[in-house]
Amino acid sequence: MSRIKKKQLIICHLTDLHLGAINGKKLVKKIVTKIEKEENLDLIVITGDIVDGTSPLEENTFSSFKNIKIPIYYIYGNREKYSFYNETKILLNKTNFIHLNNKNINFKNLINLIGIDYDNSNNKITNLINQIIIKNNLPNILLYHIPIFEPLNLKKWNIFLMLSGHTHGGQFFPIHFIMYYKNKLFEGLYNYLNKYYVYCCSGVGTNGPPMRTFSKAKIGIITLENNNY
Repeated sequence: MSRIKKKQLIICHLTDLHLGAINGKKLVKKIVTKIEKEENLDLIVITGDIVDGTSPLEENTFSSFKNIKIPIYYIYGNREKYSFYNETKILLNKTNFIHLNNKNINFKNLINLIGIDYDNSNNKITNLINQIIIKNNLPNILLYHIPIFEPLNLKKWNIFLMLSGHTHGGQFFPIHFIMYYKNKLFEGLYNYLNKYYVYCCSGVGTNGPPMRTFSKAKIGIITLENNNY
């Protein structure tokens, strides 16, 4: 008889909403509607590029998220560093989102959640992780926008899972060739020794034109079961 695994933690992974000139509060409402259909979610994480930096957002862009009663943690992607940075920061500070901002938190004594904002220096990112990572018996989960660390790299920090986005799964031809060339981890779940994992989600928004021919928009739902602990 197979052993029944008791569910411990369910994470909703959002990335690359790219809200701006093309997508706005209508897309946000659609995302929230889909999230509300998921049962037993424990937390939501957003791994960057919430905005696309092409235009300022409306004041009520994120209002639909007020219906969400579970914690929502986010980090900056590269797009948050584009134009309208100050406006974006002010607007996000008015939401019920929690900016991890290069911090490590203990979430309900179940996981260590590490959030690192985008930086173009990989060395700086590495140093930040070395400084803030917590040494205890809880699984370490890293949020970083670009999947720059392969599962093998995560072993030295004992990071069980990294959640990323950025690639859009290639989005459309021929952009997918560029994204594949620049990113060893392109889309989906990667693992080393069935112990260290990277999940790169294709995200819900689009980069540039609102079209996808090479990938589908996705919201990631990650279930951690008791054997992950």
